[in-house]
Amino acid sequence: MITMKDCISLLPQAFYNAFFIFLLALFIPLPSAQAQTLDYYYCNGPQEPSCVLAFQKIAQLRNPMNKEKKKFFDDGIHYTEIEEGRLFAFPAIYVAEADIDRDGYNEIIAKVTEATEEEEGLFCPKTKAGVQQCPHFIIQDRNVSGEKSSLENFRIMGPIYAYFIGLSTNERFGGYRSLVAYRDINFKTFAVYQYDTKTDQYFRIEGP
Repeated sequence: MITMKDCISLLPQAFYNAFFIFLLALFIPLPSAQAQTLDYYYCNGPQEPSCVLAFQKIAQLRNPMNKEKKKFFDDGIHYTEIEEGRLFAFPAIYVAEADIDRDGYNEIIAKVTEATEEEEGLFCPKTKAGVQQCPHFIIQDRNVSGEKSSLENFRIMGPIYAYFIGLSTNERFGGYRSLVAYRDINFKTFAVYQYDTKTDQYFRIEGP
């Protein structure tokens, strides 16, 4: 007898994600615009541990908005070359904490914004209505209990570009709650992101 596992193994790799989304649509009810709001706070600088961690992880990533494929914050604004070395300006980051996988430990949700005219166009593309879609990241501690904590053992997922992100009130897959990414200031246009155990990332399953 051919099982579902056998069917999936016969699919070309290129069609895996499309087939996976089809199965999600069949068996998992998609969330409405209702979502749990997150309590973000502004990082005034490298005082808060969550802010430092978010900055360090995001700074390792390539910025998709940068034509030269530079890393986040390596843009001549946050790091500026001076005679004595480099001048550093902490970027405009907002963070929230929530237990996305319900294991009793909070993940960090970080949002990078553009706080000054100098930064405009560095991180956040705009919709036709002029609403900024800023990059959001999920950072999860995967350090082993009892061992020395390492920055490399914090997993970062994203970016997800949105005006605002909330947590789905009732959908979960692979142990992770769905994310609702709102595209406008009225919270009427949104996309749903679900965790994929294969890629260890969130991907869009519904919406623009």
